[in-house]
Amino acid sequence: MDTEVINLGDIITLTSHAYLNDLTSIVISGEPQFLPPLFAVVEIYKVQGEEGSPDSFEYKCIWFATKLQTFEYVRFKHIYVRKLTVDNSNLLVDELQPGAMVTLKTMDYELSKRKASLSLEDNTLHSGASNTTINALLTHLSPVMHVLSIKDHKSKHPKNKIEHEEPEQAEIRHPSKDVMCFWYNSLKEKFSEIVIPIEALKLVNPINPTLLDLINEVINSAFCLRVINQEQIYLVKPKLITYRSGYYFLRGYDYVLNRITELSIDNNSKYEKIEKFVLHSAPEFNLEQDPNSLSKDAALVDIEKKISNASTNHNYIRIKYKNRNDILSIRTIKEYKILLGREDGADYKYLQGFCCLRMAERVFRLDRIDNVEELDLKFE
Repeated sequence: MDTEVINLGDIITLTSHAYLNDLTSIVISGEPQFLPPLFAVVEIYKVQGEEGSPDSFEYKCIWFATKLQTFEYVRFKHIYVRKLTVDNSNLLVDELQPGAMVTLKTMDYELSKRKASLSLEDNTLHSGASNTTINALLTHLSPVMHVLSIKDHKSKHPKNKIEHEEPEQAEIRHPSKDVMCFWYNSLKEKFSEIVIPIEALKLVNPINPTLLDLINEVINSAFCLRVINQEQIYLVKPKLITYRSGYYFLRGYDYVLNRITELSIDNNSKYEKIEKFVLHSAPEFNLEQDPNSLSKDAALVDIEKKISNASTNHNYIRIKYKNRNDILSIRTIKEYKILLGREDGADYKYLQGFCCLRMAERVFRLDRIDNVEELDLKFE
C-alpha cells in the first residue's frame, strides 16, 4: 500500500505549526498556547481517486491533552499536515516487557520546545531595559506509562473528533500491536489504563542511579564534569538535577559555551569528574621571581607561551578578549594556532582557531587577550 512519505509511527503536525520538517529548534513567542500538538500516526487511510484524480490520504493520530489529562485521537486529510523529518524508528515487540516504561514518541520534541518572553531588568546599568528570556514550553507532554501487556492489534475504529465514513474503495493500514499501559491521572487522582498502538510509543530507559550519585557529588563540591556524547563535548559546573516527564536533566555553567546550559542525562554519554579543570593560566604575576611581570609586554609573552604549550597538548583554551570597541567576551577555542598579520599598517600576532560559541573559525588579536586558561579538555 502506497502511503506517500508518511508511514505508521511517523511524527506529523498541522501545517500551521511553527516546526518545519527538520527545523525543530525554533523559539516560540507571542501566544504559545495556540501552538497545536505533535501527533504520532497510528492508522493510514488511502482513498482511490476518481478517474483522472490522484489518490488521497488520511491519517489517524494520537496526542496527549495536558489540561484534560487524556489521550486523544484525531484524523486529518493529508492537505492539513506535514511530516517532521526526525527519528521515526518504531519499537520492536522484543524491546517491550510488562513493567517497561513508555511514553508517546512525540515526547522528545514536545520537551525541546522553547518559548521567548520579555521581562524587565532593574539594575544600575540597565534600569527598565527589556530582556528576552528563553524557557521551556511544557505543553502536550505525555505521562510516563508502565506496560501491562502486548497483544495483536484489533481495529475498533473509535469515534474521533472529526467524523468520517469509510468509502468502499478505501485501503486501511493498521498498527501491528496494541500495548496496554497504566499511568497516574493527576486530574482524577487515580490510575488509568489505556491501549496505545506500539508504533506511537517509545521506550523510557531508567537512568543508572550511580550516574545520578556522581552528578550529585560534583554539585556538592568544587569539581566539574566532563560530559562527552555523540554530538558534543562539555565542561560543566553542575548546579542542579531536574526531572520532567520521565527524563533527567543537568543544569549548570558550561565552560565550553561559557553560558548556563541544560543537558539531558542519559546512560550512553560519558561523565567524568574533573577536580582541576584549569591546568594553566596566563598572565601569571610573580613579582618575587620577575619584577617586570606586571608589564604589558611580559603578560603578552606569557599568554603566547601558554597558548603554544596548550596547542602542543591539544587542549582547549579559554580566553577573555576585548575587541576594538573594548567590549569584553569569553570564548573557548580549539584547533588553534598563532599567526602574523598586519592591521592599520602595523604588524601584530593573531590567534586563529575554532570558536565554540560561534561554531566557526575566528581570529583574535593577541594583544587584546587579557587572560588565557588551558582547560583539561582535549581536541583531536
